[in-house]
Amino acid sequence: MYSAAVSHLSSFFGRSSRSRVRGLGLLLCAFLAAPSPALAQAPEDDPWVRVDTPHFTLFCQVQEEIELERALVLAEDLEALHAVLQGFMGDLAVRSTGPTLIYVYRDSESFQPVQRQVKRDSTGIVGFFLSAGHAQYVAVDGDSRRDVRRVIYHEYIHHFVKHHLPGMPLWFNEGLAEYYSTFRLVRGEEGGAVAQLGTPPTSLRRWLERSSLEPLAEILAANRGSHYYSDSDHRGAFYSQSWLLVHYLLNGAQVSPEALGRRSGDGDRGQQLVDYLARVADGEDASAAFEKAFRGVTYRMLERELEAYLLLPALPLLEVEVRAAPVADLDSAVSLSAARIRARLGDLWTRLPGAGSRETARRLLQEGYELNSEDPLVHRGLGYLELRAGNYLDALRWLQASVARESRDGETYELLGEAHLARALEARRALHPGAAENEKAVVERSVEKALSSFQQSAQLAPQVFGPWFGQGRSALVSYQRPSPGVFQALRRARTLKPESLNVLSLEAQLLARDGRPQAALQLVRRVAARRPQLAESMAGRLEQEMELQLRELLAAGELRGAVETLAAWAAGWEVAEDWEQAQRLRDEVRRLENHLQLRQALSWIEEGRRDEAEAELRELSWNAEEATLRQEAERILESLRTRP
Repeated sequence: MYSAAVSHLSSFFGRSSRSRVRGLGLLLCAFLAAPSPALAQAPEDDPWVRVDTPHFTLFCQVQEEIELERALVLAEDLEALHAVLQGFMGDLAVRSTGPTLIYVYRDSESFQPVQRQVKRDSTGIVGFFLSAGHAQYVAVDGDSRRDVRRVIYHEYIHHFVKHHLPGMPLWFNEGLAEYYSTFRLVRGEEGGAVAQLGTPPTSLRRWLERSSLEPLAEILAANRGSHYYSDSDHRGAFYSQSWLLVHYLLNGAQVSPEALGRRSGDGDRGQQLVDYLARVADGEDASAAFEKAFRGVTYRMLERELEAYLLLPALPLLEVEVRAAPVADLDSAVSLSAARIRARLGDLWTRLPGAGSRETARRLLQEGYELNSEDPLVHRGLGYLELRAGNYLDALRWLQASVARESRDGETYELLGEAHLARALEARRALHPGAAENEKAVVERSVEKALSSFQQSAQLAPQVFGPWFGQGRSALVSYQRPSPGVFQALRRARTLKPESLNVLSLEAQLLARDGRPQAALQLVRRVAARRPQLAESMAGRLEQEMELQLRELLAAGELRGAVETLAAWAAGWEVAEDWEQAQRLRDEVRRLENHLQLRQALSWIEEGRRDEAEAELRELSWNAEEATLRQEAERILESLRTRP
């Protein structure tokens, strides 16, 4: 997928003609709310309208027609942005991990409670973007005096990069988001429009004008732990320079090389960017990737080009033509009932951080339930809240009631899986090693229900990561070996989140559970070449898995099984070239084999096979690893000699 995406990026840089994509025509709706009351009401007491576009769903708090018109213009602009991104992807579809739900609050006063829940110091925040569950949630202050687009576009691009260009370096991720944050749709008189890309954000341009550039090598190597990202004193430099670099590499081809002091024949910067990003996504070190992709270009040369680019009288813009075409009619705008308003707002509040958000969500959902007890969204929301509170039985009741009313919602099935899995974990933690089969059966029943729910969710929402990963998590709780279908589910999870550390770790644990420790440790070894810290964490989890297997076998008295398991693990650590760990396990294998020898000798004594028993005991008395075992063998031998 990635190679295809970057190849389309390559062709995108070289286009001389404008791309033609489809957009939205402005929808004017006839919904007029009651006159504004003298005193402010809670948002749920105001009229709300739902509008569906091909890729977005808007919920608008309206009291005047102009408020709805502003929201629809936002929807039109978002559809245009989506169309431009689709043009960028070429034949590859812009995937969605679920619906994008946009809540447009009428004004700052209505938006403020939600705003403060997301960030206490919320001054200046006009909107936010959350990816939660099976949907993306956008909430904005619809006041006409505030432009919410920049924050929405910025976060939408992050979402796009996450799902279509995984593994991107931080500077490109943030720089591209800032580049698109000023996306502008210029509408023509006859229904056409042009999307403009690359208008400099005012704050970043001001920073660049009054500050010198930071060393490019440090910007390219920055990650989320770097001071450039985490330190507020350096964050402005990082965002500004990342934006400038992306802008230059995407739009700089419109400027003559002479104007930038570039030498002839040193390559196409756009194509070099594609090569660089592909190398970094494949795990190459940023410095090595730069050297190979930008052949013959040093950091200092590129820094001088950026300095010259910044001094241009006006930075070039990229324009993409958008053909306006209505995609919905007036019937697509519907007024929400009081019950549905509370269900939808309650759903949004369940996604917000903090205990206060859960209290508000519960109040709204309970009010919605009292108005309409048949709404599956209300049941799902209350089940979700019980699940987060650790009340798994109550969660199951609400979620099962939601499924009974709406059987095609993938998220409800995933939440059901989470509730069943939590019950299985509780039951397993209550058992000791060597528990009876009927006790294990309690765990297995919950695991089977969890696995079935996750599978149903994956079938309904195959583009969502959670249900696929949940199948692997369920298998890890089970006492049974994982099925081939579980490994297929994890492969699917890895395609959805190629950089997920948890998927790799879980896959290694399940390979070990499946009796394939060598394959598990080979996976650790492959990861170690790129992510040594992750490999160390994975190895630690595998050791815990090995110890768990041994405890279960020894508690059941299966000494031979324990020996075979340890021998397999020792061979695995040898493959992973951890000779110290392999030798430790080999020593443990010999110790357990000595115990098996003693057990065999005692069995032969009971069977009257005295000569064979004495031979085994003599070998133990000479070669056993443990002194206590040697002494025990000698004691039994002496007792045999004194017998008639």
